[in-house]
Amino acid sequence: MDVSGRALKRLHEILLENARLRDELAKGPRLVKVKRKTSAAKQAEIDDLKQQKMKAKAVADSKQVDMTAYEEKIASLKVKLNEAKSNKEFDAIKSQIAADEMANSVLEDEILEKFELTETLEAKIAEAEQALAELTKAADDFAADVAAKEDGLRSGLKQGETDLGEAVKVIPAKHKTDFDRVVKFHDATALAAVEGGACTSCQTTITSQERIDLKGGAIKFCRTCGRLLYVV
Repeated sequence: MDVSGRALKRLHEILLENARLRDELAKGPRLVKVKRKTSAAKQAEIDDLKQQKMKAKAVADSKQVDMTAYEEKIASLKVKLNEAKSNKEFDAIKSQIAADEMANSVLEDEILEKFELTETLEAKIAEAEQALAELTKAADDFAADVAAKEDGLRSGLKQGETDLGEAVKVIPAKHKTDFDRVVKFHDATALAAVEGGACTSCQTTITSQERIDLKGGAIKFCRTCGRLLYVV
């Protein structure tokens, strides 16, 4: 049974198209997963920023309590200062007031620093949440687009498999085992056209007799890469 190069080319085209459809069907969900993962990473970033903000606020609140305690202590010491019975006692109380006021001043600076950090974190959280909203919408839109195309791709692949079942009938029974083995190994690239006197897959030059045989419809596999050759 002679096989025309045109029939083998058609078989090759079907194999390539079916592979493309399978790749599209697999690629869509993979890309959706990647986009969801990006959104999840942004959410994790937001959670971390919120945790930092919570810690900064907790530290500020704690220092605020300490500062209030110092203020109460200073007020109490000022009362005692007016009641001091000796210069020594007066100087000791005055020194303690100065030390507590210094400590309070340091606390005030630290609290202000934490408040500023909290404001900075709030701005970063707002920015990150906006980015998350955009990423989530993009992922949702992409997922919807993938789902909308999926039926068409599956339908095309189903038709392609039917077409392949018909197209592969051109392979003579005595070469079917070899052909199936090549398809298993090379998948959609199991066939290769001959152009310029060479296999387009591995560039191995064919002999003049091989070219004549191919033109005559003979089944020939490339002696280097093993692909089924055809001439059109």
